[in-house]
Amino acid sequence: LNKDGLQGDDKERWVKRIGVDIVRAFVSEYPIFKGKLAFTDFKKNLYVINPPLDLPKNPQFEFKTQINGRNETAIITLKHVADINLGNINKFYTNKSKEVSEVEIQVLNNLVNYTVSKIFSPYGRGFFDTKTDPFKANSNDKFSFVRGFVNSIRLTQCGLSMNLHLKTAIIITPSYKTLHSLLESQFGDVSNLVRDNRALK
Repeated sequence: LNKDGLQGDDKERWVKRIGVDIVRAFVSEYPIFKGKLAFTDFKKNLYVINPPLDLPKNPQFEFKTQINGRNETAIITLKHVADINLGNINKFYTNKSKEVSEVEIQVLNNLVNYTVSKIFSPYGRGFFDTKTDPFKANSNDKFSFVRGFVNSIRLTQCGLSMNLHLKTAIIITPSYKTLHSLLESQFGDVSNLVRDNRALK
């Protein structure tokens, strides 16, 4: 996953911010994914459940879509990296195998996160409940808070264990559509100071 003109930290920030949204849109629109379960690691890697993809000879795509109301163009390259069988995890629980590899645990964790993201809104490494009413602090109508969590699967002495860490995130009320309108609500006319009128993210 890439974008023309972005390199280094700028590219990583772009991938972290909207990479998963671009990959999801790409999977939903391209016919080679029809009838297949495909999920990401919330970075730039894509996993596809059997049967495997029938990749074209030149598996690079210029993909255009809208993310959060903004037009985005991404360069997506598909490459087969490895086949991973999660059947060993079942063997581990039935005492037919004594070990589970880190790769298997990571893929299982990504699959769980994909399932969780169907219910909760992902952001960074966390998942947040944005579908119920957020709670406010000090009767402030401009900023609210949403509850969330980070989950991870780890191999412990008792077997595979899911660890949940509760988190809270601050969100800006949807009535502010731009950064400029938010600043004006706090400081009055800032037209001479602020020239960035991009939509809030």
